Amino acid sequence: KQTLLQEYKTDKFAEGVSAPKMTVDELALRLVKKDPRIQMIDLRDLKDFTKLPLPHAIHANPQDFWEENIHKALTMVNKDVIFISYTESDELKAYNLAKELRYDTRSFYVLQGGFEAFNKEILGFVMPAKEPTTRSERDTWRFRAYASKILPVLIKEAKPKKVVIPKVKRALGGC
Repeated sequence: KQTLLQEYKTDKFAEGVSAPKMTVDELALRLVKKDPRIQMIDLRDLKDFTKLPLPHAIHANPQDFWEENIHKALTMVNKDVIFISYTESDELKAYNLAKELRYDTRSFYVLQGGFEAFNKEILGFVMPAKEPTTRSERDTWRFRAYASKILPVLIKEAKPKKVVIPKVKRALGGC
């Protein structure tokens, strides 16, 4: 455990790691539609997580990957697990940690560009002054404008979830 956590702290832990990526637009769409098939593991600082919690997100640290509640979140059937952190590199580290712990990572994703890209391109979206040049660009801008209005309401409704492992006390004594 300690060896893996030490390796996790280095930049080399994410080197050469290839993980499926979810675009910020796909995540926004699934959040807007309140898709019950997503489970986000948010690795940002607790302060930032509490300030801006994403719906369906569970806050976790790398040390929590050995805890029962995170284990349950990472082994849910028919759920897409999305790692959220500030940068894609941090998310790749979490993906690699899950892989090293022998989790089935076939339905695990990292957010393309990390939370910083999500915050900039979705939550902080500002309609460009120029006209869209393609139909796809127009639709993307229209969706992002819509999502940038709806998601803050959903985020406000979201209650932060910190994984709390209750300490079990054993009974001492006899009959």
